[in-house]
Amino acid sequence: MTRRLIKEALIELMEDHEFSKITISEVCERADINRSTFYSHYRDTRDVLTDAEDDIIARLPKVDNSEENIRDAIKSVLSFIKENSELISIMVVKRKDDSFMQKLLSNVLARYEHLSKIKDEVMTRMAYTFCTSGIMGIIKVWIESDFAISLDSFTDIALSLAVKVTS
Repeated sequence: MTRRLIKEALIELMEDHEFSKITISEVCERADINRSTFYSHYRDTRDVLTDAEDDIIARLPKVDNSEENIRDAIKSVLSFIKENSELISIMVVKRKDDSFMQKLLSNVLARYEHLSKIKDEVMTRMAYTFCTSGIMGIIKVWIESDFAISLDSFTDIALSLAVKVTS
């Protein structure tokens, strides 16, 4: 419960402040806890942020990785992003660094690169890195546009790009 309060406080502060400028004192004040309670759970604000990022990744939908269901897999991840848009926006769009984006990319690569038709391991990794980076870029635009394109249309766009790059 306390860990959740601390993470929520940090994320709320990140809505209006650059992460590097947020202090432990501000987090404690927002979470209504004292510093010793904070330190009994975390070392610093970076530790809290890492825990919050790991929570998001753990909540990503688990999907069947068969080729027939790749559209459903992409759609379920995009649906998760849309349903959690406020949190994802703070963690991806409003941040100055891209460490969380890199964590997401690594997770996506680990889940889907085995579906590649490219036989060379290095080329597969390059193609999937390019693909996921591009898709994450357009996801940022999709979030910033307040989801101006429907989930189904955006899924088709992401799938089309993924197939072109990884086939």
